[in-house]
Amino acid sequence: MGGNYNLLISLTAGMGGLLFGYEIGVIGQVLAIDQFKKLFGTDDPNTNAWVASMFQFGCVFGAAVFSVLADTLGRKRSILASGVTFAIGGALQAASSSVALLL
Repeated sequence: MGGNYNLLISLTAGMGGLLFGYEIGVIGQVLAIDQFKKLFGTDDPNTNAWVASMFQFGCVFGAAVFSVLADTLGRKRSILASGVTFAIGGALQAASSSVALLL
């Protein structure tokens, strides 16, 4: 049983890393789309850098906060809280109509 469990955990962790890397790659491509530039007015390279940097900062901040919350709330509650926070953040980004709301 231990071998199968370790394999499952390894595959899950690897898939998480793969999806995170894929998501990071997507933000760079989205910033280059002409329609995105027109809608959000991100022709300025500094604005693009700011959007990409804040995306990374949110990932690091969320990982730091919810790793500490895992010790206080417990594993299941912290996973639930981080999932709800991720869903709310995703909905806000999807519904954003300006760079300020996107950040």
